[in-house]
Amino acid sequence: MTIETGAQALAADVLKLVSKSKIITATRVATADSGDVIYAGVGFKPRAVICLAGAGGGNHHSASIGFGDENLAEGCLYHINDSAEWHTTTVFIYLGIVAGNSQSAVVKTLDADGFTLTWTESGTGTTYDGELVFLCLGQAGEL
Repeated sequence: MTIETGAQALAADVLKLVSKSKIITATRVATADSGDVIYAGVGFKPRAVICLAGAGGGNHHSASIGFGDENLAEGCLYHINDSAEWHTTTVFIYLGIVAGNSQSAVVKTLDADGFTLTWTESGTGTTYDGELVFLCLGQAGEL
């Protein structure tokens, strides 16, 4: 019998967490009002969700990489328009083309068949619809 310690124990925990996964996609309309949106069809209750999001056209673009977990801890790395910098924030998704105009979301709940995000529209939204890809991670044996 081997007792796992340190990095081995952490790796074993990570493998347990990601033993079930599902990718779902969605679109966030640029001018959609603030409020809750349910994302279903995952087939299990996620323990963590990763989101890759993008919006834009022509010379205008925005990208966001977000992470949220079962404790509702979240954060994202995002890029706005022609800025040469990436930024961090404490929301799950942030899409903005012009300063003051954005769509952002926080994880409200992780549900039996997906998750619920609370969206906030700021200013006039993002000008372009956002395309979202979610990687939902769960643990084997859980529904």
